[in-house]
Amino acid sequence: MFNNFVAGIIVLLEKRVHPGDFIELQTGDSGIVVEINVRTTVIETLECQRIVIPNTEMIAKKLTIGGEFHRITLPFSASRDVKKEKVRKLAIEAIESCFKVDKSHPIEVWLAKLSDTIAQYELVLWVSKKQTSAEYLWALESHFSKESIKLSFA
Repeated sequence: MFNNFVAGIIVLLEKRVHPGDFIELQTGDSGIVVEINVRTTVIETLECQRIVIPNTEMIAKKLTIGGEFHRITLPFSASRDVKKEKVRKLAIEAIESCFKVDKSHPIEVWLAKLSDTIAQYELVLWVSKKQTSAEYLWALESHFSKESIKLSFA
């Protein structure tokens, strides 16, 4: 308890983490900082759960502090019958129809793996810290369905 108190004073004095910051802990937990107290810091995950973190973790372990946007990678697969240039074009069109994509980072479509029948891709984009991949997967699948292209997701 004493260690958390001292760590809390360090966190408060250093001011490297502020309420509203998106952070990811070494444990894999991530979310938006909602409170910084003397002994603990509280974050709210993208699933709207609150996690109370002892301040010793905030200073002793690896901590990633993000900006307004963070990068997500969405893996998906399409038939090798569909030309990869068409897959790239459709994927970018689908995502550009979504809001809060950071335009300063280009939307990228990477060819990740090939088999005899399937091409595996990764869609890489920067999004608002409060958004999850669900709405982008929805847009991606909907856009490809309009072109009668069936996708599979990892």
